[in-house]
Amino acid sequence: MYINDKKIKGITCNSKKVNDGYVFVAIEGKKIDGNDFIDEAIDNGAIIIFTNKDIYNKRIPIVKVKEPRKKLAKLLNEFYEYPTKGLIIIGVTGTNGKTTTTYLIERLFKNAGYKTALIGTLGVKINDVETLYELFSELKKIDIKVIILEVSSHALKFDMTYGVDFDAAIHTNIEVDHLDLHKSFDDYLNTRKILFDSLRRNRLAVINIDDENGTKLLDGNKNALTITYGLNSKSSVTASSINIQENLSFSVCIQRSIFTIEEKEYFSQEFNISTKLSELYNVYNSLAAISCALYFDIDIDIIQNSFKEIEGIPREI
Repeated sequence: MYINDKKIKGITCNSKKVNDGYVFVAIEGKKIDGNDFIDEAIDNGAIIIFTNKDIYNKRIPIVKVKEPRKKLAKLLNEFYEYPTKGLIIIGVTGTNGKTTTTYLIERLFKNAGYKTALIGTLGVKINDVETLYELFSELKKIDIKVIILEVSSHALKFDMTYGVDFDAAIHTNIEVDHLDLHKSFDDYLNTRKILFDSLRRNRLAVINIDDENGTKLLDGNKNALTITYGLNSKSSVTASSINIQENLSFSVCIQRSIFTIEEKEYFSQEFNISTKLSELYNVYNSLAAISCALYFDIDIDIIQNSFKEIEGIPREI
């Protein structure tokens, strides 16, 4: 990668990670302002600085940009040669249920023969966008084909997934949470909406229609193909004959035809799910995962067998 005929050897927003040939992006945070460390970055070998402030009289080019966080993500995407290209990228967001839903999706794809990776609290916890793009690159090198991410409101608020080309965005539920970060519920909701707004044309959105805030995530969205799930009679995929005694069992009801990514059509039908998971909320998590799996052409018998194998959701690795 070259910028202004200069070969770029690395990109970071942490001045202590800067080496010779690096780009440094100065990001203003709540407690620390990266602009205070520009001199340190230059001393450590930075050859270009990006900032949203007017800073002059330095030894190297300083480029003013409107949104440094997004600029950082764009630079990393290019530096790692657009690592998600050719992969299936699935993002799951919501207040509750992200961990379980991502685990279920990963299990379904794995049992369907895909090489998978799960990014979130079950596996690699991503704290910054630099780590995320580097990880994408490494996963691609080992032939991973499907990556499932837990997408937190924090990650969306601070553009940590900006530029990631999601093939599917899944909503679990939206409840009042993290108002220390978002200040208002509308801000919290609109932050979750960023994931769905990022979808390119004809990419999948899976929405919990029983959540009164679910459909708001698609306001103004003309790109997404939508599958709704829930116990509501209006949902595309619902459940009946629910038994939540010792082990969970229910019938999945496809109420409206679903066209898969390969344009196969699932007509209205029912099939049974039996699993060692428990509680009603796992019906919702399961329906979200099943809706995603159906769209990506995972056979119903694989879905059924996968749920029979699941004994619980690991909380750490």
